[in-house]
Amino acid sequence: MILLLRFSVKLLFLILIISQSVHAQSGGTVKGVVTDDMTGEFLPGATISIKGTTQGVVTDIYGNFSLYMSAGQQVIEIRYIGYGVVEKEVMVEAGKLVEINVAMELDSFMGQEIVITGQAVGQAAAINQQINANTIVNVVSQDKIRELPDQNAAETVGRLPGIAIQRDAGEGQKVIVRGLSPRFNSITINGERIPSTSSDRSVDLSMMSPDVLAGIEVFKSLTPDKDADAVGGTINFLTKRADSDPEAQMWFQYGYNGLHEEWGQIRGSLSAGKRFFNDRFGAIASGNFQKANRNVDQISNSYSVGQELGGVRQTIPEGVSMRQDFEDRYRYGGSLVLDYQFNSSNVITLNTLVQFTQRDRDRHRSQYNGGNGTVGYRQDHIESLTSLFSNNISGEHTLGNAWKLTWRGSVSSTSQDTPINHQMNFIDRGGAEAEATPEAIFDRAMELHDLNNTLLQNVTNQVGDNRSLNWTGQVDLEIPVNLTNSINGFLKFGGKVRQDTRERDETSFQILGMESSSAGYLTAGWLPDGSYERNGNGNINLYSFLAPFDDRGYKVSDIPFRVGTGDTLQGQHLSGERAMGFYNNFNQEYTQNNQADFDDYSALDRITSGYAMGTFNLTKTVTVVGGLRAENTFLRYRGVVGSSQDLDQNEGLTQSDDTLRTRSYFELFPQVNMKIQPVSWFDIRLAATKTINRPNFQSLVPWSRLDQFNKRLTQGNFDLQHMIAWNYDAFFSFYNRLGLLTVGGFYKELTNIDFSRDSRFTNEFGTVLLRTRPDNTQSTATVQGVEIDLQMNFRFLPSPFDGILLSANATFIETNTFYPFLEVLRNPTRELESEREAPMIGQPNSIYNLSLGYERGGFTGRISFMHQGTVVADINDRSDTDTYTQSFERVDLTFKQRVSEKLRVYMNFNNITNQQDVNLLQGLETSVSMFGPTADFGLQFQLK
Repeated sequence: MILLLRFSVKLLFLILIISQSVHAQSGGTVKGVVTDDMTGEFLPGATISIKGTTQGVVTDIYGNFSLYMSAGQQVIEIRYIGYGVVEKEVMVEAGKLVEINVAMELDSFMGQEIVITGQAVGQAAAINQQINANTIVNVVSQDKIRELPDQNAAETVGRLPGIAIQRDAGEGQKVIVRGLSPRFNSITINGERIPSTSSDRSVDLSMMSPDVLAGIEVFKSLTPDKDADAVGGTINFLTKRADSDPEAQMWFQYGYNGLHEEWGQIRGSLSAGKRFFNDRFGAIASGNFQKANRNVDQISNSYSVGQELGGVRQTIPEGVSMRQDFEDRYRYGGSLVLDYQFNSSNVITLNTLVQFTQRDRDRHRSQYNGGNGTVGYRQDHIESLTSLFSNNISGEHTLGNAWKLTWRGSVSSTSQDTPINHQMNFIDRGGAEAEATPEAIFDRAMELHDLNNTLLQNVTNQVGDNRSLNWTGQVDLEIPVNLTNSINGFLKFGGKVRQDTRERDETSFQILGMESSSAGYLTAGWLPDGSYERNGNGNINLYSFLAPFDDRGYKVSDIPFRVGTGDTLQGQHLSGERAMGFYNNFNQEYTQNNQADFDDYSALDRITSGYAMGTFNLTKTVTVVGGLRAENTFLRYRGVVGSSQDLDQNEGLTQSDDTLRTRSYFELFPQVNMKIQPVSWFDIRLAATKTINRPNFQSLVPWSRLDQFNKRLTQGNFDLQHMIAWNYDAFFSFYNRLGLLTVGGFYKELTNIDFSRDSRFTNEFGTVLLRTRPDNTQSTATVQGVEIDLQMNFRFLPSPFDGILLSANATFIETNTFYPFLEVLRNPTRELESEREAPMIGQPNSIYNLSLGYERGGFTGRISFMHQGTVVADINDRSDTDTYTQSFERVDLTFKQRVSEKLRVYMNFNNITNQQDVNLLQGLETSVSMFGPTADFGLQFQLK
């Protein structure tokens, strides 16, 4: 903290020195908004420069710009790829403000008629924002978001180069940037951090609807004014802002799910906004709702790894499990953006975003084990709610005639509440035998299976409450510096305080009065006679919980999804209604299982930071952005320490201790970005940055669980160190009014990666325990790859081919890290802690996205292709026992037709290739999940 204070004092003196130089200059400021002359839409990423100099700025997402100029008569140039160049003469007086609004016209080819189309405008906006940025960034513009058929924000981000998607029930949930796990990314709304939704610091993006967004930015190289904990990248979601003209937009669509051939998918959104009081006050509000079917058909095959033959360990089939999930997913929320312009130099903005995802799930599972000769049936009912509240207020002020002061304050929270996670298990220990294939295991199990001996094994209800709260305060000061006509730019200084807190409260309930018999079943003498069928030992039979079951066409396997054999119970399974009836009638008999108390914790991270940076145009061809960021991190974590044998049925942990630990550390982060533009159609971008990743919450919590019976100790590690990454980028971009081609490479070196380590540990009593806890690797991991991005229009072709648009990108990634394992050696028998080199878990080796669009006469269509390469799912002690997620291809199709100026109709077809998730071990399928294609038919009404 002392070092941070010293650093801040030095920054203050530097500001005072520079301010004397700035005040000695005489000049004024030109402000304005750049729009499309036909649609009135803002043009983000337009360049505004003083003719004959290197001095210039770029418009923000809302088309705004502010440019400090020397006094006198001068000419400014406004450029936007795909539009004609605009020149305007301005008279600037010292200390005065000049306002200029610019409406730009689309450029035409050889006198062709100019036609405004959504895809073309969206592509042009993304290209201009990308090439006029001084860092390495990819953009999804507002117009492109409107044209994409994506269900949530994760799906939209996944179309950019270098981005892979982690899916849940076939829907995008989290994103992997450049082969790095979602925990390595920073997720923000309007620059403000979103709290994590899980203990690994990652954010579930499926809860965010794209309908409320004005754009998405993915920053792959950092500058000192951004949080340093973004090793993969920073994904920033931008919300809409009101325009001068009243506007309203409404979407409604009705859809179809092809997995179980069901209609009833609904999605709608509504937004409206306007400026009032001579355009000083703006208000725009939006709301969204979606009901989606996220059913899954799945089959899993389990294998054990046997002896080595021909240098490869042999796999032995042990069982087969079939699962059907029936899930209704509801997504709803809204946003409100208010801004007040006291004058052109002072603006205050309030952003509020609320999003909810409610999930109601019924899971049915049948499991056939060849190894221990059992057949099991299971029914789960899960209700959960994920919520996001994001509120931030910010101000932008011009001090004097040139200095720019901005400030922000935000409070954001996320929560994951699971009020019901009810599970009921039945088992038959009838004696099935191991067979050569999963199908043979099923056939043999069905031959020996006896439903009369299929008895209740356990009933549980797991309740979870996980909450995160984030608040920030930030102040930035920007000072223009004009040394000569060719050397100019600005200095920027700032400070920020960010506090993240997280609390986890897990509670598990089980049946009171049900005791395990010697055979491992549960007895229930307290149940009313005749309420449920029981055998002679008082064990509950599954017959009372069976009902006719519609598997809705179980498509993922030829093995039938059912209970029992023959025709009598064909098409029956455990009934979710009857299982929940049991819970509703007897939940007062459930008692708390205090083992779950070990998972409770609270965590607090407070990051205090300051930075100094400069952005300078050194010549007409070179721009440098560089500086230093300092961050001090304070940690306060509380966990539970105890022994599993210390649990009391009624009082919980009787000999436990809530352990509280605190510590802090300080880091400096140099960041340098360079842009070299030798000609108007080509630039080179170079970056060298240092970033940080803090360990998972659960890993840092000082918790400990001792299982004395199995001699196993499981712990957190509060002394775990943070990971540091050095990141290097080199990208080359070629562009003109036809589009953009970017080719580049990246390289990262990561030290202090944390992992879970198994080791032998001798306690103070001389007992040898197997200890599992997080630790830091001593080796350096590397990530390297190549990204290629092409965005192109064909307006130069004769009609009707001039309506074609192309967007394509490809990413190739290679990662290399080290994984620890406990190696067992023979003669004499001993254990050795060792490690092996392998790719990072979750990293695809290749990603392709291809989108071909066409627009003509009010019609727009697009076909999109996505390929994601093979992904490492799990690493073991040898490569021949690693598991992988198979590569896949997905195709989406969308059509839209303008009926009138205000009304459009559209159709979306997603996953028309019926892409499946397949996991493999030595080429054998360990699991196959099917989600099915979907189709949506909708109306879009727009008034402006």
